[in-house]
Amino acid sequence: MKNIRLAMVIACTLLGTAVVNAQSLYDAARLMGNDLNGTARFIGMGGAMGALGGDISTMGTNPAGIGIYRSSDVMTSFGFSNIGMKSNMNGTKNEQDKLFGSFDNIGFVISSRIGNETPLRFVNFGFNYRKVKSFDKNMVMNGMIEDKEGPMSQSDLFATLSQGLPEDYLGSNAAFTDGGADAAPWLGAMAFRTRVIGAIGDNKYASNVGYMVDNKGNEVYLPVVGEYTSRERGGLHSYDFNVALNFYDRIPEGVSIRKAIREMHLHILWRIGLTQAEQELILSWE
Repeated sequence: MKNIRLAMVIACTLLGTAVVNAQSLYDAARLMGNDLNGTARFIGMGGAMGALGGDISTMGTNPAGIGIYRSSDVMTSFGFSNIGMKSNMNGTKNEQDKLFGSFDNIGFVISSRIGNETPLRFVNFGFNYRKVKSFDKNMVMNGMIEDKEGPMSQSDLFATLSQGLPEDYLGSNAAFTDGGADAAPWLGAMAFRTRVIGAIGDNKYASNVGYMVDNKGNEVYLPVVGEYTSRERGGLHSYDFNVALNFYDRIPEGVSIRKAIREMHLHILWRIGLTQAEQELILSWE
């Protein structure tokens, strides 16, 4: 009975390990869908070449596919990516439509004929690189950051974080040294000390961004301008190494080893400030 229990525990452990190992980054990318890249024939068939074989792009899905090759082969393919975007931020519109070249696939097959008298007729070796998925993406947004109640900026978040806290507490060193759930957020404390936010009574705070007092003591509304730019480049690349055998010119068998590499480069710029006209207006008050 103990041996049966031990066997059940080992089986469950192995099964659980297999399930955990299956949830990798590359499985997630596969579930999200792959780009249609490969040889011209592979693309022309909509990628439906796995069961048929005889194409370099099928090494990763059908290891025996190159077993039907009778001669060596080399191929490469290129493509184009059209990256477009549109944005509208409070009436300010941006649009981009750019065409980029893309190196998608390269591979080769070395076919070695063994003979016609032996069961084993061909031994083929192959390598294939394929860009499985492209992460290329652009985004550009800019415009006035405001709503019906006035300008909006990151300082509004600082004011929200500080609601309900006494002014003397935000202005003291305790705001930075206290711990626990009731501790003051350091962003709110820093914003209060630098007058990015101000007290409006009853331990409530509001952003000072977007409003200034001119040299005559009048409150002037100055909308905030925001700019966001992101540029993402990279992709999921697969490298397949394959050996395939052909028996009796009818039975191909093979094995493939795949190495997958994820590459991503992300550049983000986020900036808020006043317009040039507003800056000149402030300088005129001095």
